[in-house]
Amino acid sequence: MLKKILLMLICVLMFSSAVYAEGPVRKLSRGVSNLAFGMFEIPKQMEKSWEEDSNMIGFGVGFIKGVGHFVYREAVGILEIVTFPFETTEDFAPIIEPEFIFDEEEELEIE
Repeated sequence: MLKKILLMLICVLMFSSAVYAEGPVRKLSRGVSNLAFGMFEIPKQMEKSWEEDSNMIGFGVGFIKGVGHFVYREAVGILEIVTFPFETTEDFAPIIEPEFIFDEEEELEIE
């Protein structure tokens, strides 16, 4: 019974403020998305490099870049899941851009 009350109290505190709910919940969803879909950085970067260079070298470079972006996105996803209740960046801003992997035509920026 105590566990249920504590769980309900935590839920009420988390979702009682619209400002609070927007930041941490979005941060948690970013973290889960990055962790679940980070592997798609590899084919995304391979395709991008292929279009830019139009040869097998671009394909290989894209694979290497994709692996790097994949590892970085996964690490950021884990960090955002673990720290989602805390404001580690100003106004819960994303650590990397694009915020989600499938956001259109934005380059991954490492801060």
